[in-house]
Amino acid sequence: MNRTSSHGIEDRINRIYAAVAGIREEDLTKFPPKVVDAGGVVRVWQDFRGGMTDADLQNAIHALDHNIAHMEDHLRKWAGRDEAKKAHIRSSLASCRPFLIVKDLSDNDKHGYPPRDGGLSKVAPRLVDVARFLRMTTGATKGSSVGMVLTTEGAKVFSKGGGISEVVTTGIVLSSAGDKIGDFRDLALEAVECVEALLKDLGLPKPSRKAL
Repeated sequence: MNRTSSHGIEDRINRIYAAVAGIREEDLTKFPPKVVDAGGVVRVWQDFRGGMTDADLQNAIHALDHNIAHMEDHLRKWAGRDEAKKAHIRSSLASCRPFLIVKDLSDNDKHGYPPRDGGLSKVAPRLVDVARFLRMTTGATKGSSVGMVLTTEGAKVFSKGGGISEVVTTGIVLSSAGDKIGDFRDLALEAVECVEALLKDLGLPKPSRKAL
């Protein structure tokens, strides 16, 4: 039986992790501010794009959704003629709404919008307002907080109780009716969790990773 090796599947999940890393950055020193001294009045302009163009941002997004979307094909090839495994792969991913939405977004980029019959998710999702910005999130601990001040040396973040800050590339996912489905990055990470759970069900090893 000619199957894609488990090593090949590990390579694919590693590419997903690399694409996730490509839409986040925790090192704020990589985003120096623009400082202008206008007659003794110092003005600070902080931009978290890091020099990325709109096309760069779109490419970062689609590197992730394409890698997630193509995982199903590689798993089915790995399963070879094992119809039970193929059926489990299909049913598992078909029951993961975030995976279907991310796959529809990948198909939109490949084939154009709108998808036929609403796509796999049946809501014809589309991505809008792609941007790169600083996201600050409090931790689960009671009293957790996170804040930021702008200085001439860059953004200074302070936190307690597990608060985190990171620069993320993401966008808003809307249905064909214009209803908000969710944040692209959040949906993509949920789709990755579905893929990881499927790998575990199939007895496939997956590389260790840092929290995404």
